[in-house]
Amino acid sequence: MKRIGQLRPHDASPTPADGAPRPWLSILLPVYNVAPYLDECLGSIMAQLDGRGDVEVIVLDDRSTDASLAVAERLADAHGGALTILQHDRNRGLSAARNSLLDASRGRYIWFVDSDDYLLPGAIAGLRKIVDRHAPSLIVFDYRKLPPFWKKGFPGLGGRPRRDIMALVRGVFTYRKMYSWLRVAQRELWGDDLRFPEGRTFEDQATTPDLLLRARSFYYAPRQWLHYRIRNDSIMGSVNRTRQRFDVAKHGDMTQAMTGFKHRLVERLGPIDAPTAFAMAHFFGREFVKLAERYRKAENRGDGPPLAFYRDRLQDASPLTFAELARAYRRRLRFHDSRALLRALARADDEAGDG
Repeated sequence: MKRIGQLRPHDASPTPADGAPRPWLSILLPVYNVAPYLDECLGSIMAQLDGRGDVEVIVLDDRSTDASLAVAERLADAHGGALTILQHDRNRGLSAARNSLLDASRGRYIWFVDSDDYLLPGAIAGLRKIVDRHAPSLIVFDYRKLPPFWKKGFPGLGGRPRRDIMALVRGVFTYRKMYSWLRVAQRELWGDDLRFPEGRTFEDQATTPDLLLRARSFYYAPRQWLHYRIRNDSIMGSVNRTRQRFDVAKHGDMTQAMTGFKHRLVERLGPIDAPTAFAMAHFFGREFVKLAERYRKAENRGDGPPLAFYRDRLQDASPLTFAELARAYRRRLRFHDSRALLRALARADDEAGDG
């Protein structure tokens, strides 16, 4: 096992410097206090490899305080070195763990898998068929969530490669699923500069939109490849569960995550079309409505900023003002969404007036 502080940049050459053939896929698992789930997660991956060495599986333990590292080491021994284990020299958080994994990886494609989830049978083989036939920049897929619900990862039927990146952005914002584990990307999209923000939460929202912009093509596979496990101690679980206290830091991270993205989108793809503008605005509008409701219910808001501060941050990230979004809802006969947004805006205005 290798203990690491900072890693060197990755080697993206077809054959790495150590002479070993470059894997076609790197599956990267950040691990922190997931001992009850790790056996099932890693077992679901290793069972699909059939002893082949063309898939790289790397676990990084972020200084777990439970038996996570012992579980990973036991599985590594059982699979004869097919599993690589790294460990941070100190606990540094999820973003840092993912960044270290990315820098250590050698595969042509990158798949982050959360270590409390697990792959469904046939996932890796299904991915390999798409990569061999089409070599898309990005692959999106469906997943399963308990009770056994089939959850779509992207709108439409899928099953073919596409090059309309504006449609990719629109689809991801429409379904409001920024999860890093929900897409497999060519390593070159990450480059040496796109990294998760260390010390902050909502790291998926901070990276996924820009990853989409770097794609040249994408493929939506309408197949369930992963089982998503809901835990109360997840980031969103803790935000939603803490009703007595409004988490200023996490809500600050959430509202800051996509700052400037709409401008980068225009620079990369040109003017934002109306359907994409609405999809993005709806994403930010819904985030504000949910945030405003948590803000209203919280008994302790600490010394944080007023609700208008979060409104302004999210509205600034949106291609439409929230007033324009409310009118767009009404044109689409989405009166419930319009009323919910207007109530949240009125709450922010009333609080500002009281102040």
